[in-house]
Amino acid sequence: MELATALVTHFHPYSNSSSLDGNGLDNPLDASLAAFTADIQAAVPSYLGIQLTILQNGHPVTLTRITPHQTATTSLRIPLTVLWPRFDPDSRVSLSTSLVP
Repeated sequence: MELATALVTHFHPYSNSSSLDGNGLDNPLDASLAAFTADIQAAVPSYLGIQLTILQNGHPVTLTRITPHQTATTSLRIPLTVLWPRFDPDSRVSLSTSLVP
């Protein structure tokens, strides 16, 4: 799956006026992160983790999922506005990989 397509598919629902205030969005978000992680691991064997920061009403929410006991040697930071203009300009995703086996 193409990276941009995977990002848009899994994170597009959170570009609208959603919040993490107990209205049940944590379960779909977790499911989206798990699906995205599976897609990226299949495409990039050296993938180690993701850090997703979404700003909602000026408040950042950062979620991190990374493989323990390994050192990331490179990362790619993508502003989410390149994928969907409704994201706050400071919302972003960072993907980490290890080039060392």
